[in-house]
Amino acid sequence: MLHRFGRKIRRDLGLRREAAEPLDVHAFGLHLAEPLGALVAWLLLASVLGGAVRGILFAAVAGVMVFISFDELLPTAREYGEHHIAVYGLTAGMAVMAVSLALMI
Repeated sequence: MLHRFGRKIRRDLGLRREAAEPLDVHAFGLHLAEPLGALVAWLLLASVLGGAVRGILFAAVAGVMVFISFDELLPTAREYGEHHIAVYGLTAGMAVMAVSLALMI
């Protein structure tokens, strides 16, 4: 979520610069909505959710991300003729994540 915040701001600033429009406060507020919503949710739910529940939620999110990688990104890479590179990148990314998770234990 926070990693996307900067990208959204840069993209919006770039689009505004090309159109020669000033950055309005409304657009900036829309970019702040996601991180502020996450902060409020964390403040409200941190004491309620135990470690096991958070682990289950993180596993579900990881499953969704892996599904999207296989279902959307790989067919698109195949369409553009670079599917081997995409498979290598996906495999290497999963290996890096597995090693980093193993090191945290």
